[in-house]
Amino acid sequence: MANYSTDAEMKKVDRDIDQWLAERQDFSDIRNLVTARINERLKKARVWNTLQSLEILTEDELVDKTKLLNPADLEDLENTWVREIIYHDNVHSVSEPDAIAAKATELRRQRLRLLRNLQIVVDKDGDGSPDCEPIRVTKIHRA
Repeated sequence: MANYSTDAEMKKVDRDIDQWLAERQDFSDIRNLVTARINERLKKARVWNTLQSLEILTEDELVDKTKLLNPADLEDLENTWVREIIYHDNVHSVSEPDAIAAKATELRRQRLRLLRNLQIVVDKDGDGSPDCEPIRVTKIHRA
């Protein structure tokens, strides 16, 4: 599955993330789960059909970031969500709340804020100006 971001991008933001790799080569399993959840969120918000009609979905069933003015919003959301899952997974291995638990909680708050504010700004022709009104994911849309 293709994703909205990469482990390399995530590691630039959170240098400590490598310590959670353990037996993994990468976080692709978690990233694939998160990508699917983002896409499901877009579908539940009823914007998927709108994105499809605007022809900005890729063959991999992703929003084509090259046709957006704000591709970093999807990248940030995915990286934050992946980091949240990784940190929360490790919270269960400690006996009492610590800095890891605090980080996991902060990442959850950040993810929820990013989801609440998520909007997709389409720029299919790449001229730097929106081709239509920004598509707010929290708002109900009809295609």
